[in-house]
Amino acid sequence: MTEEVHEGTFGTHANGHAMAKKIMRAGYFWLSLEGDCCKHVKRCHKCQIYVANINAPPNPLNVLTSPWPFSMWGMDVIGPIEPRASNGHRFILVAIDYFTKWVEASSYASVTRKVVLRFIKKDLIPSLRILAEASLNETEWVQARYDQLNLIDGRRLNTVCHGQLYQKRMMKAYSKKVRPRQFQEGELELRKILPIQKDNRGKWTPNYEGSYVVKKAFSGGALILTDMDGEDVRLAVNADAVKKYYV
Repeated sequence: MTEEVHEGTFGTHANGHAMAKKIMRAGYFWLSLEGDCCKHVKRCHKCQIYVANINAPPNPLNVLTSPWPFSMWGMDVIGPIEPRASNGHRFILVAIDYFTKWVEASSYASVTRKVVLRFIKKDLIPSLRILAEASLNETEWVQARYDQLNLIDGRRLNTVCHGQLYQKRMMKAYSKKVRPRQFQEGELELRKILPIQKDNRGKWTPNYEGSYVVKKAFSGGALILTDMDGEDVRLAVNADAVKKYYV
């Protein structure tokens, strides 16, 4: 009966409480009615894949501190971009220095190991070179360097202090939203469908797909999944992109 009321001909996939009231209006009742309805809704496949995305992070934020300029870089790939550019490029390779926030970017038709190495040699390494200074006589040069050395320690300490305080505020705000979730090997999970994934269903596209099996769970929140046929998912996923699947 619960299946027919929930997802039958006139079923609307209502929540458990609404289902229980609907069954009672039809003239049926048993002691565990509401609990049975809630359990059925919890296990409904369509309700699980179309449910709203879980935005609460499962793991605390781990911040990275760069001690000096150009000592730590972050790299990412944007794409594929549609339509492609007139030169056939579909990807943008971006690198940012975590200390100075200096950004370097370049577009490519595809992103391979050879392309990344060429990007580093062509765009990153030359950016670390020092510009030639205008000629100064020895006295002016010594005075300029002396003034810089007198002020550099204070500026450096202020910069580090401000950066650490900002990171602490970020961690505190982020930690308020954390809802810890533990993942065990062999558990069934649903994987979030990301906006970059192509799907022709438009607004009828579900928010999750699956189910998948957890093959390995790492302490930092990364998961390796396999499909129901035992085939490994090509890329590892973060814990915030999956949710538990109930059967």
